[in-house]
Amino acid sequence: MHLAALAYRLSGHLPSLRGLAASLVGVLIAPVAQAQPLPDLAGLAGHTVFGATVESHAVWSVYLGPDGRAQFTYASGGTAEATWRAADRNVLCFAFDDSGEETCKRGSAYGIGSGWSTVYPQSDGQWHPYQEDPHGSSRIFAAWPGRYSHDPASFTGDLRESFPGRAYIDLPGQGIYGVEIRPDGTGAILNDTGPRNTESAEYGARHMCIHGECLDLQISDGRLQLLKRDGDRFEGHVLYLAKGRFSPPAIPDEPAGHASAYDDGPAVIYPRDGSTQIIQPVDFDAWERPDAVRVDFKDGSPRIGGRVLVPVFRPDHATIVAVTKGYALIRFGGPDLPENCVEAYRWLWVTGPDHGQMTPPFGTCAETAKVDVTWQGGIILATITPDSGAPGTFRYFPGSKDMGEPLDVSLVSGDAADIPWMAEDDWKAIEAREAAERRAAEEARDALARKEAKAREERQRAARLDAARRTAEPFGRIAGGNLFDILAADSVRVAIGESSEGVLLTEFLQEQFTEATFLPENRQAGSTYIGAACGSAGCKELRLIAIYDAETDAVFGILTSGATNLAMFGALDWIDGKTVATGLDAVSNEIQREMAWQSRGER
Repeated sequence: MHLAALAYRLSGHLPSLRGLAASLVGVLIAPVAQAQPLPDLAGLAGHTVFGATVESHAVWSVYLGPDGRAQFTYASGGTAEATWRAADRNVLCFAFDDSGEETCKRGSAYGIGSGWSTVYPQSDGQWHPYQEDPHGSSRIFAAWPGRYSHDPASFTGDLRESFPGRAYIDLPGQGIYGVEIRPDGTGAILNDTGPRNTESAEYGARHMCIHGECLDLQISDGRLQLLKRDGDRFEGHVLYLAKGRFSPPAIPDEPAGHASAYDDGPAVIYPRDGSTQIIQPVDFDAWERPDAVRVDFKDGSPRIGGRVLVPVFRPDHATIVAVTKGYALIRFGGPDLPENCVEAYRWLWVTGPDHGQMTPPFGTCAETAKVDVTWQGGIILATITPDSGAPGTFRYFPGSKDMGEPLDVSLVSGDAADIPWMAEDDWKAIEAREAAERRAAEEARDALARKEAKAREERQRAARLDAARRTAEPFGRIAGGNLFDILAADSVRVAIGESSEGVLLTEFLQEQFTEATFLPENRQAGSTYIGAACGSAGCKELRLIAIYDAETDAVFGILTSGATNLAMFGALDWIDGKTVATGLDAVSNEIQREMAWQSRGER
């Protein structure tokens, strides 16, 4: 057997030495509204493609006619015509005259937009760019079906003249994303990842906000730069403001019936029976209406579909005073309110057949003479007029970027009472907590059982080792003797002393092998003998094998603990692998069986 093969055989049976071994686009909020990235350029026939140069952010557009004619419009107001063809899945080629020469552009993924790089064909069928920038000298930020003319100066100096609509923003190195402000008071960050969600939106002359997270606009080096408020983090450059371009309203139309319609938003229903109401939830993500559910009260706490939402909320009395969409305004009173607080209000958002969310209490704390509820775009305004004192108008945006957050109610004008309120768990949170407590208890029981089983196994293992332990001493002969007869040979003692850590190894063997838990008879193959022993703590902790030639006094030994070779002595080059292979296999198998018995009581 070759030396390397023998080393492999040793490593197979005796473990050998082991070596020891910025942000995303649209970072204002997460998750964000989803906007599909542009399709491949070849699929944009009949679309107007909008782009902006990297150097100056000058906006241009091209209409890709289905007839193969393209109409370019540049930031300067100039135009050009060309024929166009889809030369590849994401490559368009334009011919501006009859010379046969073409200018070819390739798209590349860039947020919800695309690159626009000049390329030329090679003989290998690949397209190679002219520019070093892989995305080219322009960025495509949108492609709309139909023919449109763009506004070369979409920013007039006041964002209020550009919204409601959509802002296309380039975050260099990250890609194009969008901020959409809708006329119903909602908005979204448009990104190529993440689920659709609805947020409250607000804007002014030089800022835009989604769910209270604001970007401030400033002009720097002739570019429209966005910085995150209260942090001055750069969030990109505004490339284009598309006034009037936005998704459908976040809140579907209210069906007719007993509703009193308002021009500026959906209707509000005032039920005659203030204790029970049929309410139809609104699924914002699916943009559909689930089946209507019954909302009533048990012990003052609202029930949805017959299930109490928040068991700890048990006021003395509660009444539904207004209903709209999936929302009910509840007036209540009871001991949980501060002293001298007669009554307060909470919005109940019905989100499913047996679940919803409630806002913290709000109001004036005085007895109410009248409540007026109106919509202002996508925001609900509740004006509470007390019998005496000034009314208070409260703003509620029906929706939240995080369904686990308390719903947001804020004072718009007038008086409001400070109503402290403890955190509450609804039935879902209670069941989740109880399930977590059960899992924790089960895990604790399992951990205790594992600990007890391990202790029991350790006691059994210790008993087996005690029974196997014997004095480590030679018999006085190699043939029919054991490992310690081999170690007693003069040439072996010399080999151990001449090893790299000879003195330490000698002392270690004398200290650690006063007793052995496994000490088989030496195996013989011709003049070669193979001996083995396990230390007093067991075969897993310490093993020693020695191969010795009685005619030449040559020896090789290896000391192993666990999966680590602690030391070796002697040499391997004298060993005839064919002669020792059978004996080495037999010794190794014996050690493995002994290790299994010592550890688990199995042979």
